[in-house]
Amino acid sequence: MNDSKDKDKKKIPVFKNLEELRDFLMIGHKIRSRFKSILLLSNGLDKSEIINEFSSQFKIKEKENLILISKSDSKTKSILFTGYIWFFPSKPFFIIFTFVPSKAVQRYLIRPFINKNSELNLLWITHQLTLDLIDYFNEKYDIIINRFEGYYTPSSIKKSLRRPEINRKIKYQGNDASTSYYELQELYGINIEGFGGLLESDQFIFKRKDAIISFSIGDLTTYIEISEWIFDQATKYLEEIRKFKKDLYESVFRNRRYNLSNVINFKFNDILSIEVLDELIKEIRLSDDFEILCFNEVKTPNFYVYDFEIANRNKVGAFQLIITPFSARISQLINTNFIGVFPILDLIDFTQPNNLITIENS
Repeated sequence: MNDSKDKDKKKIPVFKNLEELRDFLMIGHKIRSRFKSILLLSNGLDKSEIINEFSSQFKIKEKENLILISKSDSKTKSILFTGYIWFFPSKPFFIIFTFVPSKAVQRYLIRPFINKNSELNLLWITHQLTLDLIDYFNEKYDIIINRFEGYYTPSSIKKSLRRPEINRKIKYQGNDASTSYYELQELYGINIEGFGGLLESDQFIFKRKDAIISFSIGDLTTYIEISEWIFDQATKYLEEIRKFKKDLYESVFRNRRYNLSNVINFKFNDILSIEVLDELIKEIRLSDDFEILCFNEVKTPNFYVYDFEIANRNKVGAFQLIITPFSARISQLINTNFIGVFPILDLIDFTQPNNLITIENS
């Protein structure tokens, strides 16, 4: 029975250019897995440097305006992952298109390569941008939002009105998903992690942390347009964060050179309570992304100051994080860059969204 079903599935051809890929998706072939568009950025690399990063783990074939990347099992020679890199014209972002299942994307692309690479990363999409994306869909397209995923932890400044000490996750399906999300956010403090809906008679799904849009059939031009909108909105907060770096300074008096980091400064919209701060510290300590190298808790006459030295377990490098009820400051210690601090930015964004982010000299 399964064999007959598999015979009905269309074998995916090799595409020379974006136009061939678009035509294939428009026809609506039966395929084994949903088509996925993965949004990425680099630490200022050009196209050839990005391709070179991928060549360390993937076989590369340059097509007309697509770069075919693939990974095979060294023993069986079976294909484990196949995808296409496509670069946005005149933008510092790129997309990987792939038909492989979600588990294979995680197993062969994201976990062993993207998460471990210090020069490349999934696009960091804030919780607010995810909500703005829902509004964008509703305003621009004939769409029904019919599902969402979200979670809540006590580290959020937006407290649940029901049992605020409880961690919770939720998956919701129904044609009233947009309205239901805001109701659950109000009652249970739920933050959105992903959503889906019917667009052009096809079910699409968006996942925030994985920076993935997936669908089965449809106009690829529409989804590239959506991706471009996401990139443009993300640029508004990434433009400042991209300036996070170390510069070489020369001391006239000591005749020495110093590498000094500038500082990412978060000014919180609302003062964080001691309870919320304690929960945020707990989240940092429990995160799989970090190794705490040093931690100091200093009590001033009016509030606590939390001072961390943190290594990113996945990316190379370490940074200092200082948190007070009013702000958070991040500076570089060893070989890190703005990509290496995305996980801590995401935790802070969950606790206190829509912060004013500036880069200051130390």
